Amino acid sequence: GYCSMKLKKIILVLLLVSVLQYQVNCMAKCSSKFVNPITEIDYSLIFPIKIGNIKVASSDYPSKNPVSDNTICICEGSYGIPTFGLTVSFYEPVAIYEAVSDPGCLPSLGMEINLGENGKGEGKVKKADVRAGDVEFFAHSHNITFPLFRIIGFFYQNSCVTMATGLGISNLSEILPFWTNEPLSMMLHPEVLAIANPITAMACMADAIKVSYGLPVDALFFCAGGWSRPYPFTGTSYASNIPLGAASIVARQLFMQSRTGVLWDANLDECGDVPTPIWVKSNYRLQMIRPKVKKSPIYIGEPSIFWSTGLEDNIKSGDENFAFVVFRKNTCCLNF
Repeated sequence: GYCSMKLKKIILVLLLVSVLQYQVNCMAKCSSKFVNPITEIDYSLIFPIKIGNIKVASSDYPSKNPVSDNTICICEGSYGIPTFGLTVSFYEPVAIYEAVSDPGCLPSLGMEINLGENGKGEGKVKKADVRAGDVEFFAHSHNITFPLFRIIGFFYQNSCVTMATGLGISNLSEILPFWTNEPLSMMLHPEVLAIANPITAMACMADAIKVSYGLPVDALFFCAGGWSRPYPFTGTSYASNIPLGAASIVARQLFMQSRTGVLWDANLDECGDVPTPIWVKSNYRLQMIRPKVKKSPIYIGEPSIFWSTGLEDNIKSGDENFAFVVFRKNTCCLNF
């Protein structure tokens, strides 16, 4: 009697420990470290810099042309009085977008936040199509304002850098009800039904080919090259590997932020940012900083073979939390 009861308790404890260990091993690991703006940001991504049509600093990377080639610009100032300046163009780091399998993990800010009930939506990775080798990747997404130029005092004038004055979290998908509910997302954005057909799928193949050796095709706004499509606005993506799945979630968040008026485009009018419900995706570059710093540009839809090499060890360790710096093309009027 006593021995059998003791043996049962020991077996129960061992089973409980095994279950807890299994749960811990299956969860993503929140490896979080605050971004280092000196060593981790690739400043070559701000180039080329032009004043009008004059190239001040060149770049070998594909780049979107500035909205204006005029050297002198005239914009409306305070009280309607025109102001004069030089038309300057460059790429500005404005935000960090994250795609995380661990809810509440902020891999670029060195912290993890407790989201309570919303923290139960852990990420998942599973085979979606064994023959094609695709994975179904679910992740939460965060949008962190990152006004690096304002922080370091580069082009400090309001007319030439983002108005944000500091770091801030402007979006947590963990608290968005449609991020885990595709029917609800489709109700909020019914235009997805108009583009979910074989014809648009064929058009997206052209976008994937084009971005492999240049910039994405802006007219195909409903495509994200080889990163699947930016619709619907949920956290589930189908891709050939995990880094590609994470990038597609980031692109989806970028499109959603543009669609809802949170993120404005800075390369459509030299006198100020312009809301873009339909994003101009070629005006953006990404740089991966988590789980590994990769100092090279990533264009929306670009095949992962060009930018995800060397990530396999990180993925196998369970570190499925990604962060990308968003560089936005900026053409502005630098006041005299």
